[in-house]
Amino acid sequence: GKFNTPKDLYKIYGIDSGVVQALLPNIVIPEIKEKQPLQNFKKPRATNQAEISSKPSIIKKPINRANAEDLKKIYGIGDKLSGRIVKYRDALGGFHAIDQLTEVYFFQDSLLPKVASMFSFDSLQLTKLHINLDSVHTLKSHPYLSYNQARAIFNYREVHGVYKQVEDIKAIKILPDSTFDKLKP
Repeated sequence: GKFNTPKDLYKIYGIDSGVVQALLPNIVIPEIKEKQPLQNFKKPRATNQAEISSKPSIIKKPINRANAEDLKKIYGIGDKLSGRIVKYRDALGGFHAIDQLTEVYFFQDSLLPKVASMFSFDSLQLTKLHINLDSVHTLKSHPYLSYNQARAIFNYREVHGVYKQVEDIKAIKILPDSTFDKLKP
């Protein structure tokens, strides 16, 4: 077949719609006379710096501001998975790294590149735990903490006073280093 308009890229089986959206501004389909071979076509070059710098850049939406509808634009993410991603993100206080998505029930590793192409991950947009103020109930609602770990954080604060820095949590023996590393951001 042949392409009549740039939007014909959407018809290709297996191509991600996010990739097509990123490519559309850069696609030129020439008008070809019947006898003219395609290899003779050359894309016109930009003649000045203004034309070169006016290329549209891909602006990624922050994953921590995305809603279920934004996530469903990715082929392979439907109603249920997008809802799970948003629910898990809210429970975490936001995603700071892309591999946290693999912790979402039924999220496939093959979706990671697609998500990375459309969304940015920024630790500045996280909702932080207030370990000096939060109750045991609030702490235990975080996916990385069990009830016993939340209770230990709370009790340590009651006995030793407020935490002065995040690393003070390492004094709690029931909290493994791996959990601390995941909680630190």
